[in-house]
Amino acid sequence: IANQCVGYNQIDVSIDAYLEPALFDALPESPKVLKRYGREVFLVSRQNGILRAIPGKEKIRRMRSFLDMDWQVSPPGFVKKTTDCFTRPGAVQLVHDDPAVVEEDTQQIRDLETVGLFDFQIICPEVPERGAVVVVDPFSSGSLLAAQVIARDLRLVMVFADPNSPFANPDSVHGIGSEFSKQISLTHHPDLPAAMEATVAALQALPYPIVALVPGAETGVELADELAASIGTRCNPLALSSHRRNKYLMG
Repeated sequence: IANQCVGYNQIDVSIDAYLEPALFDALPESPKVLKRYGREVFLVSRQNGILRAIPGKEKIRRMRSFLDMDWQVSPPGFVKKTTDCFTRPGAVQLVHDDPAVVEEDTQQIRDLETVGLFDFQIICPEVPERGAVVVVDPFSSGSLLAAQVIARDLRLVMVFADPNSPFANPDSVHGIGSEFSKQISLTHHPDLPAAMEATVAALQALPYPIVALVPGAETGVELADELAASIGTRCNPLALSSHRRNKYLMG
């Protein structure tokens, strides 16, 4: 930034002071001309969590004043909430002939920090030992999903959408083995008052973070949509839930 804005930088001229004193003495006491406008923006993470991706990186790269960027984090690493310069996730260097462009791009970066810079797998205060995947109605093809969760050394949380279903028990889930320390079974009771709140509370009370919440069988799609939206895992928009099961609404 300094090289582009004033033509030299303090590192080079510090060495010149010892090795090339004539070059150092030829410099003015302070820069006389500002050739361009520049700024280094220290990035801010507003929460702790495990990264899935950094989608805002390419948006920053396309900014008009973008010069360079430096990242201290990368997926699937853990990002700390920024509290000082030592916990910043990275920095962006901006340079442009027009100071208004630098200011505009700086504001865009601040907006991205609020929404769009990071895609988190999990929002959590510390690095989790092992996360959990919730599979709603893990029977039929859903049992294959459940088996994959176990195979990937994650905890499996099975939620059954209808307690009256003949499949609403862990014995109906094939291929998950006998590692019961990795398995938890919950039953949603849709006929009870505040059923959704009760199931969400049970999931939020688990002693480990939920990495993902997915439907297993077709019967679990609606409940999975609502639960995922409620606990904040990655999901499709709840407003379009009916469209995903109705070809007429799909258009």
